[in-house]
Amino acid sequence: MLAGCQRTDSGKAAAAAAAPPPVTVHTVIVEPRNVPIRFTVPGVVEGSKEVEVRARVSGILQKQLYKEGDPVRQGSPLFEIDRAPYEVALAQAKAQPSQAAARADQTKREETRLQPLVGERAVSRKEYDDALSARQLADAALQQAKAGVQQADLNLSYTRVNAPVAGISGRAAHSVGTLITTDTNGSLLTTINQLSPIWVRFSLAESDLAKIPGGHVGRGTPLDVRVLFADGTPYEGKGELNFAATEIDSKLGTQQLRAEFANPREQ
Repeated sequence: MLAGCQRTDSGKAAAAAAAPPPVTVHTVIVEPRNVPIRFTVPGVVEGSKEVEVRARVSGILQKQLYKEGDPVRQGSPLFEIDRAPYEVALAQAKAQPSQAAARADQTKREETRLQPLVGERAVSRKEYDDALSARQLADAALQQAKAGVQQADLNLSYTRVNAPVAGISGRAAHSVGTLITTDTNGSLLTTINQLSPIWVRFSLAESDLAKIPGGHVGRGTPLDVRVLFADGTPYEGKGELNFAATEIDSKLGTQQLRAEFANPREQ
């Protein structure tokens, strides 16, 4: 009996030791909420303005007034074309208005002299009409001569080529001493990229667009655009969508998009 009791007590103790500890249960309330849809896609960074600097007059390129790759301000001088031929042309043009003015005065006096004689029938009507036409032609020639002076002065100013916008200057297309022409091939002098702000071009595939309400991105779509550099470092600025194609590219199956970023340090 004693042995039986001891065996029974030992079995109960072993069962109690083998039982697992109680499990702690936490309860949460499940509620629906909006979560962002994220896409990581490659992008192409470009200047918001990429301007070609071209010559507007022909001549020998005499000076390059900037260093390639340096930032330039709007209106700063970049090149100088030989001024001598245009200075001569301006001097010649300035002589024309004086001659045209003398001719206009002469024809006006002649027309004034003949006008009362027509009523007295001292001269024919044809003579007076010829004098009136001569005065009108002389006045037109005077205006043309004045316009010639303005054109010559404008051509002389074009010999100094200035930066049309502020930005980062590009490589000079011609060396000093080259004959610059005004055609498409010979007029390009350099380029300027405006890097503040900058644009980033990217695209989303149709499979990505299917996850977006409406299946496409528009100007009103709430889009948070950010840039990661090649090493994974995030750019501090946040972009704003400034262009969204209205149709899907049939060849690539993508929608073309573009965002604008402030770039005060011109990175």
